[in-house]
Amino acid sequence: MKKVFGLLIVGVVMCSGLTACGNDSESGNKSGVESVEKESVSTVEVSEDNSEDNLENTSADKDLFIPGIWQTASVGYGDEDSMQPEYYVKFTDSEIQYGHMKDGEFSLEYSDKISTVEVTAGGGFRVQAENSDGFKYTFQTCEDDSTILEYYGTWDENEFAQTYSGSSSLINFEKK
Repeated sequence: MKKVFGLLIVGVVMCSGLTACGNDSESGNKSGVESVEKESVSTVEVSEDNSEDNLENTSADKDLFIPGIWQTASVGYGDEDSMQPEYYVKFTDSEIQYGHMKDGEFSLEYSDKISTVEVTAGGGFRVQAENSDGFKYTFQTCEDDSTILEYYGTWDENEFAQTYSGSSSLINFEKK
């Protein structure tokens, strides 16, 4: 019972943090996304064969990826009825990998193809990816907390406010 109560408190704290990042009431920007000038953003285009040698890069960084293991804010029951994040997530130079932790090791379940990775003026990331069904989505570093990647169900920044999902957003597993 104490374990479930503890997980409930952690979930409320995580959701509160994600809600704070996803709603910027002072500026009227409900998505929490700060607009950046095109000149201040480095972009990496991922090629079809996904090799590092074929990355088109507008910055000097050819090995751009987001370090660490991330986890979804949503939780569910895993093995042996223990509560755990719906997914653990890793970013390679060409894929977003979704999986689970088994005996402390990341176990891949599926992956989505990264189309672009941008480094924002504030040093955060914007990753645009597409799943196997052709659905396009974006992860972007929260303006107020670099340990959170906010999820938007679109590539169009004008639709971010309508497509934000706190439960699909990611928290850095290694920095919490």
